[in-house]
Amino acid sequence: MNNVDQCLIGQQRVVGKSPEDLKMLISGRKRKSAGASVTEVSYKLGQPDRSIPEWLVLTEKGKIPQPEKPAYPKPPKAPGKFRPH
Repeated sequence: MNNVDQCLIGQQRVVGKSPEDLKMLISGRKRKSAGASVTEVSYKLGQPDRSIPEWLVLTEKGKIPQPEKPAYPKPPKAPGKFRPH
């Protein structure tokens, strides 16, 4: 397919379109998204339980267990290189 054929196909898409349709063609959006949430989709697919699983609930910062030693400790500073006054 050469450039002339592509141009003719492009003209066929534009001819007879309303301004709203032309705006959609220019912006590249084909249609609006449904906007359904994951909860609604899962309910429609047969999952009747709408409760939030325990593993999905965030833990408060104070209740998160801390490791005994850091996984990546800071390296020691070289002696005598730089000492701010």
